[in-house]
Amino acid sequence: MLTTNGAKMITYNKIFGSSAPNLILTDGTAQTATVSATTQAFRRCGYNNTAATLATSDSCMVMILGVGTAQPSASDYWLDETEIGGVDVNTIVECARASGTDMWNAVVLNNGNIAYSYVFRNTGSDAVTITEIGLSFACMYGKFLVGRCLIPPRTIQPNETVTFTYELAFCS
Repeated sequence: MLTTNGAKMITYNKIFGSSAPNLILTDGTAQTATVSATTQAFRRCGYNNTAATLATSDSCMVMILGVGTAQPSASDYWLDETEIGGVDVNTIVECARASGTDMWNAVVLNNGNIAYSYVFRNTGSDAVTITEIGLSFACMYGKFLVGRCLIPPRTIQPNETVTFTYELAFCS
């Protein structure tokens, strides 16, 4: 599901070429995002999903894994739950560089939607079950959740590598 943040970024920054007001960061605070800060929004993918902020030159889309079960809504600004026993699951099931590179591009599908694929590896000693994924734009301001969905529970064993793909749909 495309969130309100995602819709505002597309409308203001990409279509009208103006700053996007009142975007909600993942900590719940409001921020205006400038066009220059969001030049790579929706296009460039990166593995560094746990960084709080990124340099403007490193801004990109990142995938966040979660363990929650609440239904997505347009007003979401973060996943339902990302912690297991007080530890962020994204520090256990880590996003890997794609083919040794820090950045890669999303893929435009024939239906006009965009597909984002990320590889993750369980670096922990226990199996982890992922139930939700989020797509965030990470930049100098922080992270803005632009899409969120529940997935069928996927248990990842220690040292197992998996690929998750999020198709950001512009219409249902």
